[in-house]
Amino acid sequence: MSTYYVRTSGSDSADGLSPANAWETVGKARDTVGDNDIVYIGPGDYSSEELYIAANRTGQSWLGDPKGSVTGDVAGEIRIKCIYDNGNDWTDTIFRYIHLTGGCPAADSAYSLVIKELESGPITVDKCILERALKLSFRDAKTVTNCVINLSTQDAYSCYIRNNSTDTDSQENYIENNVIYQGYPGDYAALYCWDASGNAEFILKWYIRNNIIHQTPGPPVYFIHLLGWADDLYNGYTDWNLDYNFFEYTGLFGRWQQTGYNGAPTFDYMYDTLTEWQAVGFGASSLEGDPTFDSDGYHVLKSSPCINAGVNTGHVQDIDGNIRPIGDYDIGAHEFQPSAAIYGESLSKFCMSRSTVQVGTALEALLRAVYLTGTWQGFLGLNTFNQNVLIGSNEIKKHNFWNKVISYNLVFNPGDYV
Repeated sequence: MSTYYVRTSGSDSADGLSPANAWETVGKARDTVGDNDIVYIGPGDYSSEELYIAANRTGQSWLGDPKGSVTGDVAGEIRIKCIYDNGNDWTDTIFRYIHLTGGCPAADSAYSLVIKELESGPITVDKCILERALKLSFRDAKTVTNCVINLSTQDAYSCYIRNNSTDTDSQENYIENNVIYQGYPGDYAALYCWDASGNAEFILKWYIRNNIIHQTPGPPVYFIHLLGWADDLYNGYTDWNLDYNFFEYTGLFGRWQQTGYNGAPTFDYMYDTLTEWQAVGFGASSLEGDPTFDSDGYHVLKSSPCINAGVNTGHVQDIDGNIRPIGDYDIGAHEFQPSAAIYGESLSKFCMSRSTVQVGTALEALLRAVYLTGTWQGFLGLNTFNQNVLIGSNEIKKHNFWNKVISYNLVFNPGDYV
């Protein structure tokens, strides 16, 4: 296993084994790295380049470095055109912090990321932005988390996830904490999940949770399309865990189909509204309406109904690398990051005044964690604690005040509040 580096300031004649000797292009890394290798890509525009494999590969990690903390570059996005398997098996691979700006070749031009060879997977796509659709169609497990998938110019499924298998062990797929857009008023759903299983004795579990699924400007035929299976002969079936999502849609809401042995259909149901969908057991805690985004289309504003409305998915970071959760889990790719000023006049004034000592400060009831820079010391009765809330510029720890009004002495070493 080796670790390689790509930077816009690098050289493809270097060995790529350190930031100082980084390669210049993604293409050089693509054509060089082997199994179990790690590639860090520094901030920059590589949007003319495609990331694919020329032979079967396993255990690779393709990691963007948006803060430049690994490569030493100035913070920024990592922009690549597309990712695809090129007809080869890509197994046990991670893609993280990559912004895909275009489409894959030929028939897959509607997709920014396509992996569809049967023996591929597990594949993890985390903290990525796709300007076109996503397609994962193979035997093994799939994980898509903290991503933004924005399809607005092509008639295709925005997020197409298929278990393309006829004989495999039980597995789990995770589609969680994403923002999925279907912006093309055509014939395809925003989210399409399909078990093409059949003739197998296993339970295949889907976890589709904490996603914002957003449709604009017009309706596809179905907003959500689930195709499961149940095999009475071999006792295998699809187990859907679909809840705590937020939907913005017009037109028909969902279609739920199920097939049996050798693909024989057992039912095909269609639902006009989320309420009808919930009546058959899907998404009892899901919501609909306006998710209230910032202008970028995925960071939620403080008035968003998605805040604190999710379920614990076990993810500890959001799309920006910030700590998740703050309070309860938010729905979507972004975990809302509150400022101290939101939560109490006394606390915000104290922070902004840069006071060295404040005696008897009343902290108002805070329903979420608070992030502050500097070092705080608090004294409550005989109990003393120290809290390093921000160390340097990278490490953030949280200090929770849960539904309490606290009065105590505070000593503050000045720093900005966030």
